[in-house]
Amino acid sequence: PESSPVLKVTFADPSLTVFTVHTLSPVTERWAAERNGMLAWLAPQIRSISGPVIVAGDLNMTNTNPLFRDFLFVADLEDARAGNGWRPTWERGTLMAAAIDQILYRGVAAHGFDVVDAIGSDHNPIISRFTIPQRNE
Repeated sequence: PESSPVLKVTFADPSLTVFTVHTLSPVTERWAAERNGMLAWLAPQIRSISGPVIVAGDLNMTNTNPLFRDFLFVADLEDARAGNGWRPTWERGTLMAAAIDQILYRGVAAHGFDVVDAIGSDHNPIISRFTIPQRNE
């Protein structure tokens, strides 16, 4: 009955594919396996895309998780948070605070990574800005 939603949007001009993802929280062994399986299924699909890609969402894992690093490697993605400090996005201001919401990319230039004030969720929104290369025709 549970599932992890994935939305894929492909733009033609400029060329860009955007994925939004929300994996299940690993609160049970079954949900952890579902989260891991979702990312294992998604990574080669992302890698097969030849143009620029952005992946954003609640991956329910931090960037220090070995599975996260494996996902980045297999999907051939970079982490927009890298070099911008560790800032939690879930349960911010508590001992449970974790940076589990991610923005990942390939083939675009990332400009910053921000965590902004919550807007009615237990997650804080994250923002990165990107420059998309123009096609050479």
